Amino acid sequence: MNRVTSRQGRGPGRSAVRSALLVLAFMLAASIVAQAQSPQALPAAPQAAQADAGELSLEQLLQVEVQSVFGASKFLQKITDAPAAVTVVTANEIERFGWRTLADVLRNVRGFYVTNDRTYAYLGARGFLRPGDFTTRILLLVDGHRINDNVYDQAQIEEDFQVDLRDVEQIEVIRGPSSSLYGSSAFFGVINVVTKSAPAGGHEREASLDGGSLGRRLGRIRLGHAFANGMSASLSASAQRTDGNHSLYFPEYDAADTNFGRAIGLDGMTRTNLFGRLAAGHLVVKAGFNSRDRAFPTGAYETAFNDGRPAVIDRHFISDAIWDHAFGAWKTRVRGAYDHYTFEGRYPYAENGAVRQYIDAGTGDWFTGELQLSRSLGAHNVTGGTEYRDNIRQDQFSYYSAPREEVWTDRQDSDTLALFVQDEWRVHPKLLLNAGLRYDRYIQFNDPIKPRFAAIFHPHEETAIKFVYGEAFRAPNVFESFYIIPGQWKMRPDLRAENIRTTEAIVEHYAGRRLRLAGSAFLYHVDDLVNFTSDDADGMFLFANMDSAKATGLEGEVEAKWPDGSQLRVSYTYSRARGADGSTLSNSPAHLAQAAGSLHLFGQTFVSLDAQFMGDRLSRSGERVARYVQPNLTLSSRVASRLHAALTIANMTGTRYADPVSDDYRQQTVPQDGRTVRAQLSWTF
Repeated sequence: MNRVTSRQGRGPGRSAVRSALLVLAFMLAASIVAQAQSPQALPAAPQAAQADAGELSLEQLLQVEVQSVFGASKFLQKITDAPAAVTVVTANEIERFGWRTLADVLRNVRGFYVTNDRTYAYLGARGFLRPGDFTTRILLLVDGHRINDNVYDQAQIEEDFQVDLRDVEQIEVIRGPSSSLYGSSAFFGVINVVTKSAPAGGHEREASLDGGSLGRRLGRIRLGHAFANGMSASLSASAQRTDGNHSLYFPEYDAADTNFGRAIGLDGMTRTNLFGRLAAGHLVVKAGFNSRDRAFPTGAYETAFNDGRPAVIDRHFISDAIWDHAFGAWKTRVRGAYDHYTFEGRYPYAENGAVRQYIDAGTGDWFTGELQLSRSLGAHNVTGGTEYRDNIRQDQFSYYSAPREEVWTDRQDSDTLALFVQDEWRVHPKLLLNAGLRYDRYIQFNDPIKPRFAAIFHPHEETAIKFVYGEAFRAPNVFESFYIIPGQWKMRPDLRAENIRTTEAIVEHYAGRRLRLAGSAFLYHVDDLVNFTSDDADGMFLFANMDSAKATGLEGEVEAKWPDGSQLRVSYTYSRARGADGSTLSNSPAHLAQAAGSLHLFGQTFVSLDAQFMGDRLSRSGERVARYVQPNLTLSSRVASRLHAALTIANMTGTRYADPVSDDYRQQTVPQDGRTVRAQLSWTF
């Protein structure tokens, strides 16, 4: 086989040293200043209120503060003042409904839907999710830290997500373009996961055991302590193993040489997760590691079917230090971060009567530095800053193993520099204007400058009417630009950025003390979509800017909460998404609905039901994929002061349904799990 090597951009040595010094300087300065502060100083990353949200009145709910720098505007504000339609999911809801992954949470959020090809889960929004899309058009954050990797730009939302949900305080879902603050990938929305802080006083110790159908076993421990000098620390660790379905049937492989379409023992997964946090004065330092190994039974990429070796491995290490301080009227935030991500796909292929394993891999390392300043100037609340990301390594390579035979290698490095500014102007007690602008410098294509404007009118204290216009971009990732297979697949380093323009009208109203109503109408237009295709001249595969799309839609939601903690939320989304020729996009449901209700029984015992309705969709070849309803039931109880128990029946009706998949599969759709049961015990000691 030929070995192909490409190198573009700066050499990694000088870049790595410069980035390391930059991050070290941030962390050192923050540490020195933090030690000079009083232990009673304001914490660096204020958390949402720790009380059970279900026990609060509406007025108290409206006072729950969204953490500064996270969310829609990178500063503290109420949802009704945010320049977007925002949903917040609390730790209390996650526990009551038995949601175990970020995908479980997001499939219950208005306007979002999840599909799964039994290798990864993918997140769609407002009728847009191409089969095989790596969720590159939604930005995923942990405490404001970008989680999308720097090779595939993937937002991972199942067990490959960086944080265990038991470490999550709340999840903020910001709809619409947000490149004016966050740059690339903040296309259809931003998901910001806010992690729990260490206890305010004393210590915290919790152990959990989890087991159930499909051979699921999970053990977890979380430790936290607040010291007398004002410092606090927490650490959590978990290990999980799932055997999956013993036998899966795929009619596309129903032949004698492919075990008559049955994949046996190829649906398992293992996960290891670590996450730690240290807070001292104005300084917060976090680090985490997540590793997931996932077998896949589908025969994707034309691999040898029913062979026990195919698997994908994802490992992601994150670390960052954040220092917050106020210099008079100026609020300052400094962040330094480092990420390391590796992917390895192990694919068996039959050659001359034998099976040989093909390894396809990617490795990324990147440093991020950010400086943000904000202050109030009369009726104006101004926020601005700069962000620098140094991608010191963005490598891809493939080889055959046993014996090792190199196929190709591509090594890249790059950097981006951004400047952003936003002004929230209180024109009148009932009128708020919000305008933001961000400039990102890229070498590969014209530098994007993306705005967002919002007019927020409060005719009454309980009502907000918002008119929002925003633009966003998604930079082509290294995989799309530089992936090659000699003689079959060629690079496209000249790809342009994708662009979206969105106009939206939003109404939010609080009726009385317990009822919230929300609705929106939206219109978006996408240009220069990157699409996988082939070159007519030589027949080789490549990515190209060749598509556009547009959509109009409506969303509505009703939410009610009662003093005993019971709650009900029902939402519906209609989206008409079309391609440039007017045809319906694949994997684009016109109708999407969610319902989630939690009923207080007695003491601290709740029964909770959530259900998702997915309308008809089209597969990649235009075949109809049938609609379905999937309900899930959870019974949770604080059976003793230190013991919590929960039982979840997922897909309780045993609904049979399937999700569309990409061209990498012989199948048009892949079936999903039927009814499963999971039990959990958590002990605080």
